[in-house]
Amino acid sequence: MKNITLHNTGIHTTRIGFGCAGLMRLSTRRERLAVLGAAYDAGIRHFDVARMYGLGAAERELGVFLRGRRDQVVVATKFGIATHGLVERLAWLQPLARAAIKALPRLRRVAQHGAEQLYQPRHYRVDMAHASLQKSLRELGTDHVDLLFLHEPTAQDVIDAGMEQCLDDLVRKGDIRAYGIAGSFDRSGELITSRERLCSVVQTDGDVLHRQAARKLDFMTRAVITFSPYAQALTLLADRLAADTNLCRSWSDQLGADFANAETLPRFLLAYAYSANPSGVVLLSTSQPGRITTMARWLDEAMPSPDQIADFVRLVDAAVGSPDAGTATAQRLNAQ
Repeated sequence: MKNITLHNTGIHTTRIGFGCAGLMRLSTRRERLAVLGAAYDAGIRHFDVARMYGLGAAERELGVFLRGRRDQVVVATKFGIATHGLVERLAWLQPLARAAIKALPRLRRVAQHGAEQLYQPRHYRVDMAHASLQKSLRELGTDHVDLLFLHEPTAQDVIDAGMEQCLDDLVRKGDIRAYGIAGSFDRSGELITSRERLCSVVQTDGDVLHRQAARKLDFMTRAVITFSPYAQALTLLADRLAADTNLCRSWSDQLGADFANAETLPRFLLAYAYSANPSGVVLLSTSQPGRITTMARWLDEAMPSPDQIADFVRLVDAAVGSPDAGTATAQRLNAQ
């Protein structure tokens, strides 16, 4: 697993990180520790979590895994979105709730409709930053986190005027090593590009369909972490290729790879995300330990060439009518 030092932070970490947003979807602690262990065994040393993940339970689960490993890994967490207190106390019921939804699909609509009621109004206040961080440290079982992010703020949200000073003080105290903003570029992009000091580290989406950040941010001079290389792109493109055999054959011919093979499209999507953020971290999330092993193998043995990735970007844009700057992205990839 390759390593990098995030710009202007001194944080040495792995090019691939593991995102814990879906960790509590696994029913048992044994399963959760197994997927975290698979990431660690694959060489991943960057773990990303948030105060609200798993209705407030994911940090504790990651903390269990980190015992005896803390000095070997980079830990990132977030504040600004928090569950209501009663909800967090009942977080252990999540596996039962998920099992019920799986058995009775009609419950899914009810759960989705009420999801916003689980969380408190978003707060980006200095006092909330302190309180959230202290709780995160207790849950994670550590005396510091390497990265602390404001979680999905927008330019319209109220952020305390003293937030940068507060975070700088936390760095000086050793409670955190660096800070920044985490959120999709559609949501947080205006803030990211307008408050440089607050956004010294940016964590944003970076799949082949959503390349706003690649157009607006200088990935070579700013600390950038990207996430969700598969979230929307994999389903959309897989469905398009399955529905159009001529398109699938054309992609296979032009890219020299068999897109009828179920591994080819996710391999190219990962290769795009990895190549598009050459000096940062790409976060992967999965509930399947074997999937992590497979993706690590692709990175070591089966990465498409820069020419193939650039051609892949152009083919994706042609297939889905992407409004993003595919040509500029392809040119930058070709220049690497």
